[in-house]
Amino acid sequence: MSRPVNVQAEAAFEIEGQRKPHANGAKRVNWDALDEIKPAAKQEIERRWLWQVMMEPDLLQLPRELFPGLAYAGTHTLFAGREKLGKSEVLGLVAARAETEAPIIYFNFEEHLRELAMRAARYGVDPTRLCVVEKVTGLDDIRTVIEQEGAEFAMIDSLTALMRTQLGVTDSENSDTWGGYVQLLTAVAHEADVCLLTSHHGTKENGSYRGHSSIGAGADLLVEMFKDKQSESRRRFKSIGRVRGVKVPALTWTGSLYTLEADTDGTASSVATSVRFCTTGRPVGFQDCRTSEPTAYGRLARRQPDVR
Repeated sequence: MSRPVNVQAEAAFEIEGQRKPHANGAKRVNWDALDEIKPAAKQEIERRWLWQVMMEPDLLQLPRELFPGLAYAGTHTLFAGREKLGKSEVLGLVAARAETEAPIIYFNFEEHLRELAMRAARYGVDPTRLCVVEKVTGLDDIRTVIEQEGAEFAMIDSLTALMRTQLGVTDSENSDTWGGYVQLLTAVAHEADVCLLTSHHGTKENGSYRGHSSIGAGADLLVEMFKDKQSESRRRFKSIGRVRGVKVPALTWTGSLYTLEADTDGTASSVATSVRFCTTGRPVGFQDCRTSEPTAYGRLARRQPDVR
């Protein structure tokens, strides 16, 4: 049976020992041999019509906000900034003020547990609601812990520590391998409908996220933290991504913790609770501790520590 020579087809159907040299030096597919090969059974590809998708009301609304500008349900946020700028401090603030009653998972791959515990005490994190994980063997472990604990929110500190100390990825951050792992983390957030907040290091040059462009592209939302040019203690944020209308409040470093600021009518005002240790040595948030009167900050006011 005479068939035309198709270079792409020849490349796709190359079979060891079944190719014959062509008169002009090229190789031609042995079509007779191919005709004897039984085609594999076709798999049913899952598909949905748009009208079926639009029947789910949640898909026509913006994702639920767990923390302004940083944490949204079913979304993966890459949170980047220069080293020692205070990214982990921000995670402590978020853990204390996140708008969720479900457990929060904290994947701590970078710092000593002492630092984590002292920070949680300063910000009044509920110790019965924060689950700490320090060792995983793969991304499946991250999803398993989230599902087993019924969490709506998980934080990874940091992407670099996860890749190098947990997953054993030795490629440079400039390799697109890292971007592939970020995309897999994003898939975990989507499929488990959980908010995933991953911290990442920034560059020395301008403070933007470090590494290959696929790292930033793989997340739903990219938030970068910078020092305010007018104040060494103030932090400003730049965000870009698939979540519309995102605005991260400015933060001010008081010397022991970050406080949120609300920009209204051009005036920035401190709105966070003043968190401190009480005389018993136990952190704010326990029933035998006292703290200053909290100032309301929208929905975040409901996450203030319980005090008597």
